[in-house]
Amino acid sequence: MIDLATLLTLGGLLENRKEWVFLESARLVVFGLAVYLHGGWFGSLITPAAVIGLEAFALGSLAWLWLASSLEGSRVTLEDPAIVGRSPSR
Repeated sequence: MIDLATLLTLGGLLENRKEWVFLESARLVVFGLAVYLHGGWFGSLITPAAVIGLEAFALGSLAWLWLASSLEGSRVTLEDPAIVGRSPSR
């Protein structure tokens, strides 16, 4: 079930759909809270260094997602001249 949620949200992000940014953010927060509250990941990663590393990764991913979604005009579309291989029309 976790893999399905991950694949769905990442697929939505790759399709540049704004509504999936919220869902991916929620997924990162939920998994980050689960690691913090449980004190480990998958039962065997319970050392403080592993938990801190996982929390840092979740927070970094959340920050990167926020930054990428807040930059206006940063989307690349299929009509972008650099992708299609032609010079931009004026």
